[in-house]
Amino acid sequence: MSIFAKQNEAKKPKTLEVIDDDPSGKPSRPPLPGETPAPERDRRQKSVIQSDLVITGNLTTTGILEFCGQITGDLSADTLFVTEDGRINGKVSTKHITVSGTLTGNLVAEDATFKSKSATKADIQCERVSVEAGAMIDGHMTCRPKRSTQD
Repeated sequence: MSIFAKQNEAKKPKTLEVIDDDPSGKPSRPPLPGETPAPERDRRQKSVIQSDLVITGNLTTTGILEFCGQITGDLSADTLFVTEDGRINGKVSTKHITVSGTLTGNLVAEDATFKSKSATKADIQCERVSVEAGAMIDGHMTCRPKRSTQD
């Protein structure tokens, strides 16, 4: 019977005791990853619209959106990724956009990236733009960096 008692004792979870030698209450070590709260921007939620979803109407999110479906309507997001299957027909407002699919309508963004397989027929207003070789863009583009208040 003593063999079983030793096995049961061995299976008990061990408890670690944390000893903090600093009487001021300040941590004695830098925080480990996951112990500090993430900045607000990193707390954004990511949503995915799959390729079989067709939307007629407007779509708004304050987070990150990976868009693989089709929409006829306005779309607003903090960060938007239009995949190769993604089709947007409407007005898009976003801080950051990467287009690999099709965009028709109007685009207002801080940062716009058009990938090589993208097809865009839109009026584009942005602060920064990046266009890969092979990307098709048809429309009017205004790209002006934001001026600092010190100018």
